[in-house]
Amino acid sequence: MVLGGSLATLAFVIALAAGVSNPQVGSMIGLLVVVAVVLPVYFLPTITAELGHRRNKGAIFVLNLLLGWTLLGWVVALVWATIKDPINRQ
Repeated sequence: MVLGGSLATLAFVIALAAGVSNPQVGSMIGLLVVVAVVLPVYFLPTITAELGHRRNKGAIFVLNLLLGWTLLGWVVALVWATIKDPINRQ
Protein backbone atom coordinates (compact mmCIF):
# COMPACT_ATOMS: atom_id res chain seq x y z
CA MET A 1 0.00 0.00 0.00
CA VAL A 2 2.90 2.34 0.69
CA LEU A 3 4.26 1.84 -2.84
CA GLY A 4 0.87 2.65 -4.37
CA GLY A 5 0.63 5.81 -2.28
CA SER A 6 4.15 6.82 -3.24
CA LEU A 7 3.41 6.32 -6.93
CA ALA A 8 0.20 8.30 -6.65
CA THR A 9 2.02 11.14 -4.90
CA LEU A 10 4.77 11.11 -7.52
CA ALA A 11 2.17 11.14 -10.29
CA PHE A 12 0.42 14.12 -8.70
CA VAL A 13 3.69 16.04 -8.37
CA ILE A 14 4.55 15.37 -12.03
CA ALA A 15 1.11 16.60 -13.05
CA LEU A 16 1.50 19.77 -11.00
CA ALA A 17 4.92 20.38 -12.53
CA ALA A 18 3.38 19.96 -15.99
CA GLY A 19 0.83 22.64 -15.17
CA VAL A 20 -2.32 20.51 -15.35
CA SER A 21 -5.07 22.26 -13.39
CA ASN A 22 -7.56 19.39 -13.00
CA PRO A 23 -6.17 17.10 -10.25
CA GLN A 24 -7.84 13.94 -11.58
CA VAL A 25 -6.59 14.41 -15.14
CA GLY A 26 -3.20 15.48 -13.84
CA SER A 27 -2.90 12.41 -11.65
CA MET A 28 -3.71 10.14 -14.59
CA ILE A 29 -1.15 11.84 -16.81
CA GLY A 30 1.45 11.67 -14.07
CA LEU A 31 0.68 8.01 -13.41
CA LEU A 32 1.10 7.21 -17.10
CA VAL A 33 4.49 8.93 -17.09
CA VAL A 34 5.56 7.00 -13.99
CA VAL A 35 4.42 3.68 -15.50
CA ALA A 36 6.15 4.46 -18.80
CA VAL A 37 9.44 4.96 -16.93
CA VAL A 38 9.15 2.37 -14.14
CA LEU A 39 8.02 -0.67 -16.15
CA PRO A 40 10.90 -0.67 -18.66
CA VAL A 41 13.42 -0.23 -15.84
CA TYR A 42 11.77 -3.00 -13.80
CA PHE A 43 11.79 -5.39 -16.77
CA LEU A 44 15.27 -4.42 -17.98
CA PRO A 45 16.63 -7.94 -17.27
CA THR A 46 13.83 -9.49 -19.34
CA ILE A 47 14.34 -7.00 -22.17
CA THR A 48 18.09 -7.65 -22.09
CA ALA A 49 17.54 -11.43 -22.23
CA GLU A 50 15.13 -11.08 -25.15
CA LEU A 51 17.40 -8.79 -27.15
CA GLY A 52 20.39 -11.02 -26.41
CA HIS A 53 18.47 -14.13 -27.56
CA ARG A 54 19.26 -15.94 -24.31
CA ARG A 55 18.27 -19.57 -24.06
CA ASN A 56 16.76 -19.11 -20.55
CA LYS A 57 14.77 -15.96 -21.27
CA GLY A 58 11.56 -17.53 -19.94
CA ALA A 59 13.17 -18.36 -16.61
CA ILE A 60 14.74 -14.90 -16.47
CA PHE A 61 11.28 -13.39 -17.04
CA VAL A 62 9.75 -15.46 -14.21
CA LEU A 63 12.59 -14.53 -11.83
CA ASN A 64 12.26 -10.87 -12.82
CA LEU A 65 8.48 -10.92 -12.43
CA LEU A 66 8.38 -12.67 -9.04
CA LEU A 67 11.56 -11.43 -7.35
CA GLY A 68 12.42 -8.31 -9.33
CA TRP A 69 10.82 -6.11 -6.67
CA THR A 70 13.71 -7.05 -4.39
CA LEU A 71 16.99 -5.48 -5.35
CA LEU A 72 18.76 -8.84 -5.06
CA GLY A 73 16.29 -10.62 -7.37
CA TRP A 74 16.51 -7.81 -9.93
CA VAL A 75 20.33 -7.83 -9.92
CA VAL A 76 20.48 -11.64 -10.20
CA ALA A 77 18.08 -11.54 -13.16
CA LEU A 78 20.10 -8.77 -14.83
CA VAL A 79 23.40 -10.59 -14.38
CA TRP A 80 21.85 -13.83 -15.64
CA ALA A 81 20.47 -11.99 -18.68
CA THR A 82 23.88 -10.53 -19.57
CA ILE A 83 25.92 -13.75 -19.26
CA LYS A 84 26.53 -15.35 -22.64
CA ASP A 85 25.08 -18.81 -23.28
CA PRO A 86 27.73 -21.54 -23.30
CA ILE A 87 28.77 -22.90 -26.67
CA ASN A 88 27.74 -26.52 -27.20
CA ARG A 89 30.69 -28.52 -28.54
CA GLN A 90 29.51 -31.86 -29.79
